[in-house]
Amino acid sequence: MFEVDRALVREAALRLASARGLRWVIGGACSGKSTVCQIISRRTGVPVYDMDEHVYGRYMSRYSASRHPASTAWFKRGDGLRWVLSLSWETFDGLNRATSAEFLDLVAGDVAERYGDRPLLVDGGITHPSVLAAAVDPSRIACLAVDEAESRRIWEQDEARAGMRRAVERLPGVVDGWARFLTFNERMSATIEREAREQGIVVLARTAGGTAEEPSSILMRAWGLVPVEG
Repeated sequence: MFEVDRALVREAALRLASARGLRWVIGGACSGKSTVCQIISRRTGVPVYDMDEHVYGRYMSRYSASRHPASTAWFKRGDGLRWVLSLSWETFDGLNRATSAEFLDLVAGDVAERYGDRPLLVDGGITHPSVLAAAVDPSRIACLAVDEAESRRIWEQDEARAGMRRAVERLPGVVDGWARFLTFNERMSATIEREAREQGIVVLARTAGGTAEEPSSILMRAWGLVPVEG
C-alpha cells in the first residue's frame, strides 16, 4: 500500500552530503531522545531540530500529495490516530517506512537552506534506520533504546503521556485501542533497534532508573562536540 520513494532518499543524500555538522538521535518512544538532545544542546550550544514539532506542525503545510503521499494520507485526514490504529501491523510498518523517506526530503531541504555545514542535532522522527542510513553516514547517527517493560511503564504511569492514552481510549469504533497502541509502539521500537544494529549505528540502552547524562556524555565524546564555557 505504501512504498519508500528511493528517489527522495537519493535526493536527500545529495543535499545532506555537505552537512558535515549534522548529528541525528533516533530511538523508540520513551527512550530519552529529547532529553539527551536537550542536554547536549545546553552543554554545547548546538541547536536542536525537533522532528515532532515539524512532522505534526511545521510540515503540515508542506506535505504534497504527489511528493509525500504517505504523509498526506496520514496527517491530512481528520481521524489520523483512529485510522493508523485500524491498520494491520504490516501496513502500519510500511506507512512508517514510507514517511521516513518523505521526512528526510523535508529535513534535507531545511538543513541545506538554513544550516549548511553548521552543527545541528536532529531529534527523532525516523522510525526506520535503514532509510536514514541511506542518506546520512551511520557514524553521525545514534539510537537510544529502552526495554519493553520500562517503555510500557512510562506510557502507563507518566502523567506527561496520559493525554495520549485518553485520546486513544476515546476513539470511536476502536476496540482495545490502548492495548493495540502499546503493541504497535513495542514492535516499532524493536524495529528501530534491530535496523540500527544492522546499519552499524551505535545503540545506547536506557535502563530503569538510569539518567540521560551518561548517553549524552558518550555521544558528545563520540561526535567531538565540545562543551561551551560557562
